[in-house]
Amino acid sequence: MDFGSLEYARTRLTNSLVRLGDRPVWIRNVIATTAKGKVAKLLYCDSHEGRNGKCRQTYLPSRNLNLTPVPLGMLNDEDIVGVTCYVQRTPARAWKTGLSDSNSRLYAIDKEVEVPGYVLTSKALPNTIAGIYPSLTKCKELLKEDGVRESWAWSREFALHRDGNLLYKTRGKVGALGKDDTLVLDDKWRWLQELLDKRIEENG
Repeated sequence: MDFGSLEYARTRLTNSLVRLGDRPVWIRNVIATTAKGKVAKLLYCDSHEGRNGKCRQTYLPSRNLNLTPVPLGMLNDEDIVGVTCYVQRTPARAWKTGLSDSNSRLYAIDKEVEVPGYVLTSKALPNTIAGIYPSLTKCKELLKEDGVRESWAWSREFALHRDGNLLYKTRGKVGALGKDDTLVLDDKWRWLQELLDKRIEENG
């Protein structure tokens, strides 16, 4: 992407989460651009190290800077005790490139409230971006063993609550475990059946 000038690149990228290849990073500053306005040198830290993490400088070919929107979804953040969260983008003027505090929020599914705090420095966010979740079977085991967490996410869209309820994105309960230990959608959420079946096949 051609930003045109160093100052404009800084405006668009500083304090945003983008990727270097497939690796999510927190941009602390843009140090240099090419004559054509492409980013040439960055000051960054890995997203899970937080805003005050150890920063690194890198010269990079512009193709290594991945500015496509990062995939989001359910977040299993163990620092937010007992709460499964859903990370989503919020409507905002497109003056920032990448994910930032101004265009994202963290929603606690179990509590049906928005969670204050920084989304982008969550230690679990890289797993959400990469789509890494425990299987549905593993979530059932974790909920039996763990006396603290109320729920675990097993896909970008779905989480399982300790009481057997199936949670969907920010909507809360959409179904539950049946007598045969399989997930059954509530009547008004039957339109989710195809997606649910697909996720169970992928990560059941």
